[in-house]
Amino acid sequence: PLGEMSPDRHEKRAFTADEIAMVETFAAQAGIANENARQFREVQTRLERERASREILQIISQSRDDERPVFDAILDRARRLSDSSHASLWLVSDDEQTLACVANMTIDIPGVDQIERRLYRPMTEHDSQLVQSVRDARTLHIPDLLLERRFADGSHDATEFVHRSGMRSVVIAPLLSGGRAIGCIMMFRLELRHFSEEHIALAETFAAQAAIAIENARQFRALEASTEEVQALNAGLEARVADQVTELERMGRLKRFLPPAVAQAVVSAGGDGMLKSHRALIGILFADIRGFTQFCESAEPEETIEVLQTYHEAMGALMRDHNVGVDQRVGDGIMAIFGDPLPC
Repeated sequence: PLGEMSPDRHEKRAFTADEIAMVETFAAQAGIANENARQFREVQTRLERERASREILQIISQSRDDERPVFDAILDRARRLSDSSHASLWLVSDDEQTLACVANMTIDIPGVDQIERRLYRPMTEHDSQLVQSVRDARTLHIPDLLLERRFADGSHDATEFVHRSGMRSVVIAPLLSGGRAIGCIMMFRLELRHFSEEHIALAETFAAQAAIAIENARQFRALEASTEEVQALNAGLEARVADQVTELERMGRLKRFLPPAVAQAVVSAGGDGMLKSHRALIGILFADIRGFTQFCESAEPEETIEVLQTYHEAMGALMRDHNVGVDQRVGDGIMAIFGDPLPC
């Protein structure tokens, strides 16, 4: 159950069976509308995250010798998309003795000046979550920082800042390179509101992109003073990054309209020849469930949804087995095209 619909009367007059059925129908429609809205929001969120990833990849390809623009872009999008109050990026020093903050994005918060005084963490500071995340190369999620013993008993030197700023929920994702952590991304919220699994996964994605940017910049600086052969390698690296960005964008567009196997076939074929107008001998399937409208009028909403899910799962498996090219589904209606671009 997602909710309830409860019309009432001011006088003592029972609802008829037809009226009750009408309310049940409206309730079912409200459930469908709610599900449609939820799916739309999920699509919008996914598209926004994909757009942010594309933008960061483009910045990586344009900032080969400087990680700072990439760091700023990553932290800006990480803070916005995860609805955080603060985001910062930390790197391990070359001698692996300290963990230093190299970039941060924050809103106005009390005691923010104390952040500036704590831009470094000795790697021997074992009670620091930042150091712990880097040392163990794993993501940490702390739903309520004030429940941590070191802050609850007031013994830690950062306790005053934590209490003054209201810093409560924290997530820390390590930057992994070559099987070890070279830094981390930290995000926190001022209110007590834990990070969802999607937001934690988002932090890990941005951390991976930051690691790629660092590795690209290091490689570029190492190659910058080399011979023409090395310069040619740089050009090839840039081309590969651009190709990857293009392929990611192309695959993302195709998967919105085509089954995964068809999208992969189009990308593997190279070029857009398969997408141009052409003639082909195809078969088209139109299918729906006999008597579905009458069934919906008498069935419970949960029963209707279960029937639709079972129906589409079974039909989808059959269509994939027979290399469906394009399929469209509206309610219980299905239109599927066979024979192009995959032979059938």
